[in-house]
Amino acid sequence: MKNILYAFKDFDEKGGAEKNLIEVAEHASLNNKISFIISSGQNSEKLVALGTVFTFPSKGNKLLFILDIIFLFYIVLFYRINIIHSHHRYPSFIASLIKPVTSFKLLTTVHNVFPDKESFSNWGDHAIAVSKSVYNWVIASGKYCKNDVTVVYNGITTPDSYQEVDYKSLKNEISYDYQLTYLCSVGRLSEQKNYTLLFQLLAELKRTDWRLLLVGDGEQREQLTKQASSLDIDNNIIFLGQRDDVDKIMQLSDIFVLSSKWEGFPYVVIEALSNGLPVISTDVGGIHEAITNGDTGYLFNIDDDNNNYIYTLEKLISDSSLRDKMSVKCKKMFIDNFIISKMFESTDEIYSKL
Repeated sequence: MKNILYAFKDFDEKGGAEKNLIEVAEHASLNNKISFIISSGQNSEKLVALGTVFTFPSKGNKLLFILDIIFLFYIVLFYRINIIHSHHRYPSFIASLIKPVTSFKLLTTVHNVFPDKESFSNWGDHAIAVSKSVYNWVIASGKYCKNDVTVVYNGITTPDSYQEVDYKSLKNEISYDYQLTYLCSVGRLSEQKNYTLLFQLLAELKRTDWRLLLVGDGEQREQLTKQASSLDIDNNIIFLGQRDDVDKIMQLSDIFVLSSKWEGFPYVVIEALSNGLPVISTDVGGIHEAITNGDTGYLFNIDDDNNNYIYTLEKLISDSSLRDKMSVKCKKMFIDNFIISKMFESTDEIYSKL
């Protein structure tokens, strides 16, 4: 049994990195003693149920980082921490400062590519990259040899199947119409997700027999609402906000759409595959490692492929038999590569070697 301290910065239970942390920690708690340290954010009931939750005394104020160094040093010594598994650059940096005078191992899961912050990154003894694209970026930094970085894809459990009665309230909420094709997108309404571009592309569709189920909230909510109205597609877009029933929403949908400017390896793509949804997305980060053109979806260059995005979306909206064929391949891709047991096995192996 090892004492593992999971570290994060601003914790928001809805994010993909936070979801990864909770799932990995929950599995590790079966054979290890675990605890958590965060800078700020929600004191998740799930974290509290799994172990002690500490908060960095600086509470995100970088000018007080010296307090975080002292506090983390105390936790490591008093609780005899064997492994710090960090999911953010900041706690990795703080841990690296006390590492020379302690005996713990530092493991960092790198969830995204941050070219502008690479020089400040310190991943410790070993790094987990959530995609090959992230792996290549970490290796290119020149700080680690290939043996010190492992690709471990995000994984999820097989989604539940529901009875027709379970969809009743959701269908009423969205005024579900069997004659329409339902698109789905899940993500924070922010610059990264680039929904302003997606709305522009949707407005150019010649067809109107579609609806977009948009799950998520964020700082661009008001801006996007106004944009949808100005483009005259406000009746086609249903803003659903933050939800706990994403699987049900996906299972009522036909196509998953993504327009991000940058990504690491988003959970939502795996969730879409697990629910049999073909994915139409911008080709960023590690998304191409799950989406094969014509099989599990279609990928497009964010800068100059807009016409093909529109054409492909119209083709999938109109061709239900094509969607059905791709759906089978999506589910197979998920089972073969992204089921959660694979993520657990790879992480356990890394823990055992540290």
